[in-house]
Amino acid sequence: MQERLGVRDIEDWARKVVSDHLPEQHRAFHTNQPFLVVSARDRKDRPWVTLLDGPDSFVTSPDPQHLVIASKPAPGDALEGAFEVGADIGILGIELATRRRNRVNGRVVATDRGHEVATEFLDVFLTRKEEQLKFLDWLAWCLQNEGDKPAWAPFFYSSTKGSGKSTLSKLVGRLFGEENTVTLNGVEKLTSRFNTTDGTNPRGFGNYRPLLAGRTVE
Repeated sequence: MQERLGVRDIEDWARKVVSDHLPEQHRAFHTNQPFLVVSARDRKDRPWVTLLDGPDSFVTSPDPQHLVIASKPAPGDALEGAFEVGADIGILGIELATRRRNRVNGRVVATDRGHEVATEFLDVFLTRKEEQLKFLDWLAWCLQNEGDKPAWAPFFYSSTKGSGKSTLSKLVGRLFGEENTVTLNGVEKLTSRFNTTDGTNPRGFGNYRPLLAGRTVE
């Protein structure tokens, strides 16, 4: 097509300005904008354009291949629900004061639906909000202080199967990394790894306090 139109030399120009990653200056540019212009196709394959905005730092760039946008189309927007994993999107950043523009083409590789599902699960698994917040605070501390042993650890017990303990373990394992996670079945296997405990009755959380809170393990 370019040859037929007599503009074949556009390839040489394009190779100088189009890349497979975001240069550092483009990452800084996009993450400093108060809004982004985003194009995509709706579920009927029709193209639309919308604006995504948010508070300061609603756009971040963890690496040269990714932009993380903490915003989504408003309810009723033509592109509501269109940004699913795998969707092709075009992003235009505009700096109104200088009229500078940068364009990014890419594909959605993740959404916040995983966060929503996890929140829904915790609402069912831990029905008391204070317990849920305490568990999330403990989890956040462990992830932020990987080299330290926490002063306590949660212990979940259920007399029936299907209560969600295994699902929670899998979720936490994904956060810490499967290579850093071990699943043990049975109280004996758990207690044998610690120096001491004053009880093995799984119904009594207090019996496990030395095991969970002690700072010395074998």
